[in-house]
Amino acid sequence: MSSKKILGALAALAAAGLVAAPAASATPSVAGEAFALSAKGLINIDPLPQVNGKNGYDHKKVVEIPAKSVQVKALEAEAGKHNAKATVVNLSVDLGLDLLKELKLGGSQLLNAQVITAKCDKTGVSSSLVGAKLLGKPLDVAVPANTGIEVPGLAKVMLNEQVKNKNGTTTVNAISIKISELQKITVASATCAAGKDGGDGGTSTTKPSTSTSKPGTPTSTSPGSGTSTTTASSGGNGGVAPRPVPAPAQLDVTG
Repeated sequence: MSSKKILGALAALAAAGLVAAPAASATPSVAGEAFALSAKGLINIDPLPQVNGKNGYDHKKVVEIPAKSVQVKALEAEAGKHNAKATVVNLSVDLGLDLLKELKLGGSQLLNAQVITAKCDKTGVSSSLVGAKLLGKPLDVAVPANTGIEVPGLAKVMLNEQVKNKNGTTTVNAISIKISELQKITVASATCAAGKDGGDGGTSTTKPSTSTSKPGTPTSTSPGSGTSTTTASSGGNGGVAPRPVPAPAQLDVTG
């Protein structure tokens, strides 16, 4: 039988409902994944603790990490087939007081926070920052997706970073830090086949707008606004930062 006749026969069977078409999947069949902290560069920390829900619920917790400049009280990650969550308690990222003074930046630490959380499930992705400060200046508890803060010549910080992956999943990183070309740090990361947008700004595919400022002045950008607002000023001179927005925090870890 010729190929045309075979194709014609299959088309007729399909029209009659005798050949089943592959069912379309509403969401990718990829299990949730999460880790609480990773670093690459001068400081190298493999994702800790790393979990994957492909074989069912997976939960891990660590209380020590092999790095002096990054201090935490607890790192916790959990994942199931359709959800994931990462939590970091009492984080401190210290570049060294001498370096900060040389760069004329206020504060003694690049970043510190009481509780940082990233999570995702079928309803969406979200992150929260409780008691978080960048160079001593407070950050909002909940920020829009892909909110960028730049310290010109030093670091780029992305808050509530949300990335659409090729396999249909979405990754949310509560904080992503890139220090020049020397160091990258990711704090609280969760990945799963999230559904519709939701949670602390929702999922965004818009790239953050860019902004420029004089050296030593961190600036904040959020997607779609086309404008930037200063979140901290140089020299610790009392620059105005966004007022923290109270929001319920996910405090599932214990000291």
